[in-house]
Amino acid sequence: GEGEDVVYNYSDFIVVVYKPEKGDPKVMSVIARGPSIGNPKGVTVGASEKDALAALGEHSYEKNGVLVSFFAEKGVVVEVGYSILI
Repeated sequence: GEGEDVVYNYSDFIVVVYKPEKGDPKVMSVIARGPSIGNPKGVTVGASEKDALAALGEHSYEKNGVLVSFFAEKGVVVEVGYSILI
């Protein structure tokens, strides 16, 4: 069987939930689009890409089955994301 991804949009973040045909839904991703949510290394939306790279070493890394990433436009972080790796 297959399931579907459902996207919930909030003012500062997005949550992606996988809903299988059978079983419980699972949160697959949380994407911050506002400065209220950062990652464990202190990178938040609005930080400079240079500072984010200094903190993380790259645009993404994996820890304990979770992909932690950020996306930048014109040198400024616009999204910080967490995705479950399956």
